[in-house]
Formats: sequence, structure tokens, C-alpha cells
Amino acid sequence: MGTEHAHHSPPVAGCEAAERMPTTAQTMLQTYLDAEAKILRGQSVRMGERMLTLADLSMVQDGRREWEAKVKAEAAGAQGQSSLFALADFSGGGHSHCEGFRR
Repeated sequence: MGTEHAHHSPPVAGCEAAERMPTTAQTMLQTYLDAEAKILRGQSVRMGERMLTLADLSMVQDGRREWEAKVKAEAAGAQGQSSLFALADFSGGGHSHCEGFRR
């Protein structure tokens, strides 16, 4: 009886929807991409209380880059990676700069 339930158990609530719903970082990135495209076409864009024009393009591009980095960090975290750390190689492949740390 217990194995019967294991095969027919319902999906965990919210898991499928969470995969399809954009994160805050993805939504903000899209907002900045849209604003950048409109500004480059000569249109003005309202973000909050502010009207942005070609003169504000570099600020919009800076914001886009910031949100791109956040989306990339989220994607790396979702894959079990950390964008803040690199993997260390402790295989002993003759890295002389590590000699001082051996005891």
C-alpha cells in the first residue's frame, strides 16, 4: 500500500509554478531591457516618478548590468553553483604556491 502512494503522489504545491514564474531579478532585468530598447529608439520611459530619455541611457545600462548579474547568480545558485566562490584543486598537481600551507 505504501509503494502505491509513492507512485501516485501529487506534485509538491508550487514547484511547477515556481519554475515558470520569473524571479524579481528576472522581472527587473526585463524592465531595464525594455527601457534600454525604448530609449535607443528615441522614446522616453517612465520608471517610477522619473521620465528617462537618451541622456539617462548610461544609468539604464548600469541598472541592466546589475540585474543581469543577479539573474546569473540566481541561475548559478539554482544549479548548485556559487557565483561567489571558485572550486579549489587539491589534487597535488605540483602547485608550488601552495607549498607554504602544507604541514
